[in-house]
Amino acid sequence: MIDDLLKKYPNDLRVVVKQFPLSFHKQAKKASMYALAAERQGKYMEMSNKIFENYRDLRTNEDLPRQYAQELGLDMAKFDEDMKDPALEARITKEMNQMKQSGIPRMSVPKFLINGKEPQGSRNVENYSSIIALEIKHSKTRSFEQNKYLDIYSADKNKISVTFSYPSSTKGNHKIFLAGNFNNWSPNTTPMKENNGNYSVTLYLEPGEYSYKFVVDGNWVVDENAEEFNDDGFGGKNSVIHVYKKHQAIAEFSDSQKVLMKRLDTMEKTIANLAITSKSKPADTQPAQVDPNKVYNIPIGDSFSKGPEDAVVTIIEWLDFQ
Repeated sequence: MIDDLLKKYPNDLRVVVKQFPLSFHKQAKKASMYALAAERQGKYMEMSNKIFENYRDLRTNEDLPRQYAQELGLDMAKFDEDMKDPALEARITKEMNQMKQSGIPRMSVPKFLINGKEPQGSRNVENYSSIIALEIKHSKTRSFEQNKYLDIYSADKNKISVTFSYPSSTKGNHKIFLAGNFNNWSPNTTPMKENNGNYSVTLYLEPGEYSYKFVVDGNWVVDENAEEFNDDGFGGKNSVIHVYKKHQAIAEFSDSQKVLMKRLDTMEKTIANLAITSKSKPADTQPAQVDPNKVYNIPIGDSFSKGPEDAVVTIIEWLDFQ
């Protein structure tokens, strides 16, 4: 499923894989170590796929992945040495603790988060594609803190992921760049990517106020959907964006921003509630419930990832090789 999603969204999706070997699966932990050792030689996905394809055979021979390493052409001396490195086991423990300490109500694997939230519904390509498509749509219609799930995945914890979008009203290929005080107003260093007539680019910015314009085929264009504007010093105006920390107090938002945030949250909750069809159970027998709107702040760290770092959607998966 993950491979299919990555193929479907090559520019917008990143998948991060974390280990969570269950204690009652005796071979799972060592299988995770084999996969991480293969990762050091750039073969994590190849090794993990082989382990999953043959996981029943591991019950009688937990060292089968060493044979897979030979088949993959790995440096076996390095591979065997890496398997002795206590850092592998420490990483597994760290990734397991990230889920245990996150507050996620159900400790089960495989476990998925899409932009920090537990996906509702069936675990298949069709359902996950619809969730990813909605997140991508949000990224093109929201800016700064409105796109509130992306900042937890910034490569720099002090910066926020901000997506700038320019909807082109004319057909044909255009050269569109983003210029502002974040790139010294350079008209040609920050290109925007086209997708179905919309152009966008994601930057990592520190919290603060930024002025910007689009440069469309050499012409400077104001973002008329911006929250504010200021004087550009040439008789025109700049668009202005305020970048906020993820948990910055709502009191710091303008009245219009508060209204917009409230409307967006209400819409998201309504959509999520429509997806919940399970019947209620008595309180004393009801299992831990999944909050579809809860965002879990899980660091990427040194976990294996595949896909662009600036992807607008990040899936985190914890897995068990059994």
